[in-house]
Amino acid sequence: MHIQVIQIGNSKGIRLNKTVLERYNIKDKLELILKKGFLVLKPLKKPRAGWGDAFKEMHKNGDDGLLIDDVFIDQIRTIDKVRIYRKVATLSGNEVKKIKNIIKETFVD
Repeated sequence: MHIQVIQIGNSKGIRLNKTVLERYNIKDKLELILKKGFLVLKPLKKPRAGWGDAFKEMHKNGDDGLLIDDVFIDQIRTIDKVRIYRKVATLSGNEVKKIKNIIKETFVD
């Protein structure tokens, strides 16, 4: 997609059309990521907004107990790690980089 760089006061900027804004859920702020040779605009996400209050309420109501025994969770993690390592070993370097970026965007941001 080509877009025009426009004058905004003493600065320059870009306009994003309504379709793009709605499709990517862009409200009033974006994250600007500077990469070698290009820029990335990313909507700001707060996927865990409100979780703190929800957890406090759960604790107050006694709804914050474990649902599954810790040993069972550790066993699942171990099995999943083994399966992931086996699968990753068959991937190319570029495929591994793509997966790392997806994991980072999903769990770190």
